[in-house]
Formats: sequence, structure tokens, C-alpha cells
Amino acid sequence: GLAKNEYSISRLMAFDAEIIGTWGCLPEYYPVVLNMVLKGKIQIEPFVETRPMRQIREVFEEVHKAGSPAKRIVLVPDF
Repeated sequence: GLAKNEYSISRLMAFDAEIIGTWGCLPEYYPVVLNMVLKGKIQIEPFVETRPMRQIREVFEEVHKAGSPAKRIVLVPDF
């Protein structure tokens, strides 16, 4: 497996640092997770924002300027 990383919570707090990560799962879990989202057991609204595809330029500019989006942005076809 991968090496374990350990961090001192007090140092993270002292430097006002943040750890950002993602979690992936095996494809066979996708139906289970999607079903949980559809049933409202997992709330994605606080983490995901949809925008029309025509705003792709603005989205990239905003993300580039901010360094990291507050939410994951999903571009939806609108053409």
C-alpha cells in the first residue's frame, strides 16, 4: 500500500493550514453511492455547483484567479 502520512493538528491550526483531499472508490461502488445521493442520504449540494457550458471561460478564469474553487464545478451542456 501507500505510505501513511501523519500531521500534527496543532501545527495545522497554528498556521491556519488546511488539508484538502479526495476519496475515490471502486467502480462497483458507484451504483450504491449514486443511490445514496438520489435518496438524500448523501448531500452533495454544499460541495458541487453546476454552470452552463457557455460559461466555461468564466469558470476557468474564476478558478485560476481563486487558486481553488470553493465547490467542484460541473459544466452542463446548454447548446
